[in-house]
Amino acid sequence: MTVHQWDVVKIRIQPGDKTEHFAVIISPEEVVRNAKMPRINVLY
Repeated sequence: MTVHQWDVVKIRIQPGDKTEHFAVIISPEEVVRNAKMPRINVLY
């Protein structure tokens, strides 16, 4: 799945969550595209 800055995605806030929440990706494109980055920043 390819995502970009400002995309709206569904995420689990905690690993054990059963429900997903909508979030907006706010990390810059360079970070989102870098496969070595373990996490990206989102607003939910």
